[in-house]
Amino acid sequence: MTDRKYRLFILGAGFSVEAGLPLANELWSLVLKEAASLEGRAKKFRDDLLTYREYLRDCTGLEVSENEVNFEQFMSFLDIEH
Repeated sequence: MTDRKYRLFILGAGFSVEAGLPLANELWSLVLKEAASLEGRAKKFRDDLLTYREYLRDCTGLEVSENEVNFEQFMSFLDIEH
């Protein structure tokens, strides 16, 4: 019998789907819904989202609504900003 004390999980492209987890683009609407009620310091999320949308407009000329924001690209923007 093999020792089952340790497990190795390999995460990568396609893992979320197979595990039944939502993908980033499916999470975005839930994130926006939660962010709508944030207050205090937590509402900085909404400010960052507005800044990101302005950044996209200034750099690409594209006007995107909150619903059209690419969640993963927004997270990359926040990673660089913070």
